[in-house]
Amino acid sequence: MRHLLLYDGECSLCDGVVTVILKHNSKETIYFVSLQSDKAKQLHEQYKIDAAVDSIVFIRSDGRVYYKASAAAEICRQLHGIYSIGRLLPFLPFSDRIYDWIAANRYRIFGKKESCSLPSSEVKARFIHY
Repeated sequence: MRHLLLYDGECSLCDGVVTVILKHNSKETIYFVSLQSDKAKQLHEQYKIDAAVDSIVFIRSDGRVYYKASAAAEICRQLHGIYSIGRLLPFLPFSDRIYDWIAANRYRIFGKKESCSLPSSEVKARFIHY
């Protein structure tokens, strides 16, 4: 079972989220694709993802695609520990609006990186760049 997380590789917040996922997805079911990569462009076409989407997209191994708070919840379903409670996000009022606000302000609040971080050799196989 291999799920894909498309994330903004230039976003410091997103980089932090990827680090948390790597630490708490012990079954290693989530693989990562930077939105800036050619693979992300291919996945946008394959799954008919709107080109305007510039924040996380979660593609389950069964082909279902999730955006915004629903994507965050699906990611949390794959994590252990306290993070698994995040699966309740879609049930919170205005969760997508809050997500949209954070996404729109992520560079201003958390900063923007000049390039994607290079993964360590231990987790490199979970990053798809082609």
